[in-house]
Amino acid sequence: MLNMTHSIFDVRIATRLFISILCLALHAWWVPSIAASAAPTLTDHSQQGQIDIEFSLSAVNGTGGTSVPVEAGNDALATLRLRDLRTGRPLTGLSPKAWMALRRSEMVAGETACADKVRNFLGGNLSARADVDLNSSLLFVLNHDKTISVINPLIALSRTKLENMIQLPGDGSDWVLSRDKNHLYVTIPDQATVSVIDTRTRKIESQIPTGAESQPRRIALHPNGRYIWVGLDGSEFVAVIDTTRNELTTKVHVGRGLHAIAFTSDGRYALITNSESDSVSIVDTTNWKPSHEIAVGKTPVAVATSLAGGRGYVASLNDNYLAVIDVQNQDMLSAISTKPGTTVVHMEPEGRFLFALNQLTSTVSVVDTTTNKIALTSSVVKEPDQVSFTKQFAYIRGLGSEKVSLIELGELRKGRLVPVEVQIGQSAPAALPDQIGVAAMMAPALEGHGMMIASAPDKTIYYYMEGMMVPMGTFQTYQRFPRALIAVDRGLTETAPGSYSTTVHLSKESGRFDVPVFIDHPRVMTCVQVTVRPSPEMEHKRSKNELTIESLFADKDITADSPTALRFRVTETATKQPVSGIADLQVLVFQPPGTWQHRGWARDLGNGLYEVSEQFPRGGQYQVMVRVPSKGLTFDSKSQVALTVHERSKSGSVSDRAAKRD
Repeated sequence: MLNMTHSIFDVRIATRLFISILCLALHAWWVPSIAASAAPTLTDHSQQGQIDIEFSLSAVNGTGGTSVPVEAGNDALATLRLRDLRTGRPLTGLSPKAWMALRRSEMVAGETACADKVRNFLGGNLSARADVDLNSSLLFVLNHDKTISVINPLIALSRTKLENMIQLPGDGSDWVLSRDKNHLYVTIPDQATVSVIDTRTRKIESQIPTGAESQPRRIALHPNGRYIWVGLDGSEFVAVIDTTRNELTTKVHVGRGLHAIAFTSDGRYALITNSESDSVSIVDTTNWKPSHEIAVGKTPVAVATSLAGGRGYVASLNDNYLAVIDVQNQDMLSAISTKPGTTVVHMEPEGRFLFALNQLTSTVSVVDTTTNKIALTSSVVKEPDQVSFTKQFAYIRGLGSEKVSLIELGELRKGRLVPVEVQIGQSAPAALPDQIGVAAMMAPALEGHGMMIASAPDKTIYYYMEGMMVPMGTFQTYQRFPRALIAVDRGLTETAPGSYSTTVHLSKESGRFDVPVFIDHPRVMTCVQVTVRPSPEMEHKRSKNELTIESLFADKDITADSPTALRFRVTETATKQPVSGIADLQVLVFQPPGTWQHRGWARDLGNGLYEVSEQFPRGGQYQVMVRVPSKGLTFDSKSQVALTVHERSKSGSVSDRAAKRD
């Protein structure tokens, strides 16, 4: 009996043990499966004074809505949440800045070190660039030589603002930015295509043909952000492009001639001018079928829509009125008397006033859309052809003037129209008539209180800050004639009360990142941390393709004003084998803090050796950086090498210090 009891007890223990082991096994399998399928969020907190700061990185869905983890090399949504600890209320209306800097040691960024990081990153020094910049703002400039320049306006090192040069297949005419700011669509009339530029990689992602002998020119983004409409000039069609697939969806039959495009505020209808047919087509965007064609004045060239009321306004170059279109009833509601020569109509931000520019009379007429009558008219710069708006001012450019006319919108709403002329540049746009196009040459400054204005004759972009009588600064166009300008802000934007977000592309490096956070008012400088795990795919590629670049001039005596060969050895990190055949190894040499710099492409000498010739203007300390775009290597502090250049004596011999070393 005793033996039987022990046997039953042993069986019970064994059974429970088996069940426990099975449960543990199932848990070990099930929990990682759940974790792998979920899109993780990395979060950290900090408190400074009475402010609570939460930083998070969340996964961004990949192609087809698939879940993508927060891993090195992937896109992620970075979010700062700010609230008052005393009241618990979110802090709204702020302009926070943040960066991600890979921690290359285990030393935690204390208060002093964090403040130093913030100062370095705010300074924009090339040698102190963040691994991930959450405040990215770039200027894209469409040039005369079939290129797009990508300029970083925040870099402090002089003459290093040109970050990328994108080669187009033909002459670009007009462009539009996608709603998520990730793609730029450029019309290429001479190639009958629309080029799609990825603003993150700064490369052409695809080409969308619009049909043989078509001339895609003016381009407009539908309010829903999914479709882009392109006028095919000289034909009876406009093209519709699906931005989710970057493919031509359909062509819509309209009238003949040049086509300008505008949408009603709800996106239901598109209004398209037909300059040769003297008409405007109203197209139902739900089925892409023209619902009506309305006769307007001679040579209609511009169209705008009201923010409410479903009305369209059409300007005809060779007639004496603006046509007011009742979109819902699809007929012409009224005609606003003007003089021939009106080429531009544009609604101001609040939607009450319509600006109509007349090139022949050099005037602006302001239409009150509540009455559909001209409220005010004034002379402006000669031959006005473009208008752009900030919250406080309207900026009017003229083909025949090197100035712009500024109109204060607050004064306009009080019934006063008093343009003020501001000198911008040295030459009028008409000085270079071949470079006058249809795209905007003015872009509101990203901080909201100024304007970037491109000048083709001056080969310069001017930065004007409101309240000044002259531009505050300039940006080079690197000897190119600019034809269009657009500013792309990828910085932290308030998406909900107290919540500031932006989508970032994480660096290929994994590990623990310090995240310095800066707020100007109330004054905040603090650091939080997140750990980004490596991507298995990236790690595999890195093990196969990672390069080691070794400088071979550390002990070399280098003197100013003498050509010097700087050599580098390139090997595979994993195999230590030399790597030859690299055509894009670029060397940047500069003298801190940016008084002189030069870039050069290295020559392949074979057997993993590369050489660039350099001539230093004076003695002193210099820094050398290397990048290889085809291998994903960029200019950064990891590739930075210091060298000393000696002055050459007046007799032509090397300095005493160098002679003693010999």
